[in-house]
Amino acid sequence: MSALRANETAVLVGSVPYWYKVKLPSGLTGYVSKRWATVVTTSASTGQLLRIGSWNIRKLGHGTKDFAKVAQAIDQNFDVLVVVEVMQKQRAHNGYDSLINELGSSWKGLITDSLRPNTISSNSEFYAILYRSSIVRPCAGWSKLIYHQDNDGGDNGVGDDVFSREPAFGCLEAPTSHFKIGFDFLIAAFHATFKSKAAIKAESGHLNEVFSTMAAARPGEKDLIIAGDFNLVPNTLSTVTEMDVTTVGRVQPSIRLESSQGTCMTTS
Repeated sequence: MSALRANETAVLVGSVPYWYKVKLPSGLTGYVSKRWATVVTTSASTGQLLRIGSWNIRKLGHGTKDFAKVAQAIDQNFDVLVVVEVMQKQRAHNGYDSLINELGSSWKGLITDSLRPNTISSNSEFYAILYRSSIVRPCAGWSKLIYHQDNDGGDNGVGDDVFSREPAFGCLEAPTSHFKIGFDFLIAAFHATFKSKAAIKAESGHLNEVFSTMAAARPGEKDLIIAGDFNLVPNTLSTVTEMDVTTVGRVQPSIRLESSQGTCMTTS
């Protein structure tokens, strides 16, 4: 006998009235009540779970990292991963390059082509989104991450500087065949400022504007995700953004924000 306990997951393999048919890690199949289970995201024809998350890999590119262990954790737990705190050295992203190399040919990534703030400060960062290339790929015409319009924080920056590191987003899709898309979505990376609590809240209050930018970049797209490090606990984030927050998990909760413009998720 096996059981699916609270906060555990299994692969969805089918559906009947009132019940989901699932496959447990042991290989056994069984049924869980639809009343007590939630389908997170699936590629329609395969029933394969698409695991989307984010990770602040502290100071990636500065100091030393056990890249083998980091890559193993990513490969075992995610299919799409937003990475923040991708640090620069002479405007290069050596830590990101080392991580991609360690992940191997089954993983690919998108990374911003400039820093935020756009300076040579040791604290300037890139954003990156990693994806398992066997089940996920960039949408047609989306070969890079696009920054939300904001002052880039550099010497030639123009306009109001609302975000210390404005979000950058891309488009990904999980095809069920060469000709059919099971799930496509826009996903943005965001690392909030850590200057002060007031500054953090001020930035978060502008996230709806980021959703609007994302929606305009791909008209008709309803699946909009912002993931990263918000530097706020869920209740405060909910109040500031005026969005509902559902926290799932124990040690590492997930934050899900829903608005009329899309969905914002992060794993802290």
